Amino acid sequence: MTNLEKKYQKTLSKVRGRIEKAGRVFEGELHKIVAIDTGRLNQSIKTGSPKVKRNKISVKVGSFGVFYAKFVDKSKDVKNYHRRKKVVYTGAGQKFIARAFETKKEKIYSIITNDTRIKI
Repeated sequence: MTNLEKKYQKTLSKVRGRIEKAGRVFEGELHKIVAIDTGRLNQSIKTGSPKVKRNKISVKVGSFGVFYAKFVDKSKDVKNYHRRKKVVYTGAGQKFIARAFETKKEKIYSIITNDTRIKI
């Protein structure tokens, strides 16, 4: 392996680590605000492993294996969910995915870009 290849692999490893860390920050916020925090929906929220495809690195974060997650997030009739804390009703679904991202986007950006001016 050449020096350039070693540097590339080292950099790729660092970036994958940052992407995964950013995904876990997002996942943590999803757990914090999901409407049903006592059952399958909350347990289904996971961060996948970072995937490298051509010149892109991505990570999937979300509810896996629970078909009704999209209804909790997008449905117009959100009510009576079991949660130890008050459910935030937005009028058109709980929108926990978009709200979690909006809440954590600066931290996610700072992790990915290694911007130390934003506290994590």
